[in-house]
Amino acid sequence: MIRILLPPGLIVALLLTACGGMMKVRDGNTAFELRKYALAIELLSDEYESARFRDVKSEKAFLLGESHNRKGNFREASRWYREAANLGYGVDAIEAFAGTLMKMEEYETAADVYSRLLRDYGSLDEWEDARRIARDAGEWIAKGEELPYKIDEAGFNSAFTDYAPFFYDSTTIVFSSDRAPLSRDAETYSWTGRNYFNYFTYDIERDEFTDQFDFLNSSYNEGSIAFSKDRKQVFFTRCAPQNDGDGFCRLWFSEKLNGQWADPEMLPFQEEEGNYAHPAVNDDGTELIYSFKSKEDREGYDLYVAYRRGQQWLEPMKLPGAVNTTGNELFPFLIKDTLYFSSDGHPGFGGLDIFRTVRQADGNWGQVFNLMPPFNSGGDDFGFVLDETLKPTETLLSRGYFTSNREQVGDQIFYFEQFEKIEEEEEEPVVYTLRVEGVVYEHLYEDPDDPNSRRLGRQNLPNAMVEIIGPESADTIRTRRDSRFEKEIEYGREYRVAASAPDYLRKSVRLDFSDIEKDPNRPDRVVSVDIILDRKFIDREVIMEDIYYDFDEWFIREDAMPTLENLAVLMEDNPGIKIELASHTDCRGSEEYNLELSQNRAQAAVDFLVDLGVDPDRLVAKGYGKSRLLIDCPCEECTEEEHQMNRRTTFRILE
Repeated sequence: MIRILLPPGLIVALLLTACGGMMKVRDGNTAFELRKYALAIELLSDEYESARFRDVKSEKAFLLGESHNRKGNFREASRWYREAANLGYGVDAIEAFAGTLMKMEEYETAADVYSRLLRDYGSLDEWEDARRIARDAGEWIAKGEELPYKIDEAGFNSAFTDYAPFFYDSTTIVFSSDRAPLSRDAETYSWTGRNYFNYFTYDIERDEFTDQFDFLNSSYNEGSIAFSKDRKQVFFTRCAPQNDGDGFCRLWFSEKLNGQWADPEMLPFQEEEGNYAHPAVNDDGTELIYSFKSKEDREGYDLYVAYRRGQQWLEPMKLPGAVNTTGNELFPFLIKDTLYFSSDGHPGFGGLDIFRTVRQADGNWGQVFNLMPPFNSGGDDFGFVLDETLKPTETLLSRGYFTSNREQVGDQIFYFEQFEKIEEEEEEPVVYTLRVEGVVYEHLYEDPDDPNSRRLGRQNLPNAMVEIIGPESADTIRTRRDSRFEKEIEYGREYRVAASAPDYLRKSVRLDFSDIEKDPNRPDRVVSVDIILDRKFIDREVIMEDIYYDFDEWFIREDAMPTLENLAVLMEDNPGIKIELASHTDCRGSEEYNLELSQNRAQAAVDFLVDLGVDPDRLVAKGYGKSRLLIDCPCEECTEEEHQMNRRTTFRILE
């Protein structure tokens, strides 16, 4: 569950719901789109019960799973995802079902579901990683319990949402919560029915709350916070409506001058529409790392960095290195050249996990490491901070806080202490394997005997021959009854995988692993290859898509080149065939002129293939003029599009 400010399931809705959310909602799909998940669950449940068709019931079940998932009700979400999968919703429901099992720490069952995904839908690195973690999670959790850490819920937690603490000094903690404020009347946030999020300051030594940073609170939601090392600069998140429209989160800043904090100001480099959150700052306040997602971005939040020179902020850029993924990278914490952050894009135990990376000599951030249990769990684990003021002793090496909703009790702050140095286990050498797995298919036509009829999709082609051709040797294997094949190959090599079957054209794909680095997080790597074969239609004209000509011209247009390049590869894969390349004109012009024009066009296509290395003895150029119109319309009434379709090139296998 992605959180910027709010408890499970609410944050994305706060960030992206427009003022149009006040409209009357009458169906579950609309309620879901407007992120009114409680209402969506009520409406979708009724719609599921009354639905008569299987596909409608499966969609309603999936949206019920999504709605419960956004609200943090993983048990109910899991039940509905499984129902959607059983009703045939497809891979999305199965994948989501596996994800909720991970969040509930039902790892053994999750591993089985990921195995099913890999078996039925092909290999994906994400599924391979998730299955590996699910299989080993029990062992890692047991090891985590034996490590020299003490972890307890923080003494200042409440029955409300508490998260994202930060050490102001060794005895003062600042965090965000939607409990009732201390020094003023509580304001209710209509969207949630709970209080707005405010900053609370807790004095550990005196065991009491103070109003030290109450000046940062507003009538909106306040999020995660960070201070410079000298504690004279504070950066924080505030989410508020913009121009009576969508709500966006912004980064704010205040500076302590002559012992007094200045009025907070919004940092200047932020776009109008986009969400900025989770500031992390270096010692002197000149490097700011934060989470950002533009309104149009369909992927998750990424970490960005902005540098300050004097009083000016330079143009932000994505954090360089290995940190960002297509998932969400959130809640950074920077200490010297080590960055802690949370992500659901890197392999983890379910939900957000806490990771660590170190800045490299070239300025990029290096390999990412999962903090593992006891810090990470099936729930969302985030907001990791260390006490930078602590001077290690023989009995206490480090201490800090992090936030988690493990055991599905809502976001709570956890305190940890490390008592002794963790001895690095001598690791066994990593054994790396690289395997190619694939499926051979054939195109499925509306008319099996007509290569120009509408394609209906593809179907498995069992018992095909597959060649794995390396730089020094080649292996030939036969696909199984389910049309699948697999073969272990080597790193640092280039391969060609070719499939063939009687009465089908041989086809190959190129795999280049010469520059692929071995990743210790993925020692067993699988590469998926799907090959779709075409039937060998002898002496049947096949229209080549995307090869058209401008009026009265015969040169090869740039948009036609990829199709001819693919034909050259087909000729290379099938050295025994000879083809006729034919060209056709539209109906305009005389017979003699069109015959000459079409011959020139066919010859231009042949010349292009010869330049790509195809033997000219295997090619015949033939111009048919306007004798074989594809669209036989009255010439003066033909549209330009119909003329264009008539100006086509085809090929025919002669032998």
